[in-house]
Amino acid sequence: MVHGYKGEDKIIKEWEARYKIPMVTAAQTQVEALRALNVKKFVGVTYFVNSVNDITTSYFRDAGFDVMAMEGISVAFEDVGRLASQEIYAHTRKAFLKNPGAEGIYMLGTGWRCLDIIHLLEEDLQVPVVHPVPARVWAVEKRLHVRQPVKGFGRLLEQMP
Repeated sequence: MVHGYKGEDKIIKEWEARYKIPMVTAAQTQVEALRALNVKKFVGVTYFVNSVNDITTSYFRDAGFDVMAMEGISVAFEDVGRLASQEIYAHTRKAFLKNPGAEGIYMLGTGWRCLDIIHLLEEDLQVPVVHPVPARVWAVEKRLHVRQPVKGFGRLLEQMP
């Protein structure tokens, strides 16, 4: 993400040409997931409260999304894994409700221990939620031509769009 959407794409294309194998980044899988779920404008939630949120916002805007907000929760980085999923749920819900018109939610970071709330958030707020871990699983299955839906972790893995 630091190189921007176009910069990252250029690097990946150079590597693919050099190494003769397809490649994808975690961020690219998240862009693909948002697009597959027809999300054009979203609210992001993160466990960062610094320039990481600005870099992430810029990346997704360059990819063509309307990032309505990138709301960080104030927690020491080493304590992210100790946040209760209920705290993450409350933070995400609050951020979403502050931004009427959002078509989805993006959760930045794999340090969240919150896979158990993705389905609940989608039911409660009636929008798709993209978390990096399910996005990577979905993207790998798609590339391997595997279609094995999994319930409980959100629309992306349940519907396999």
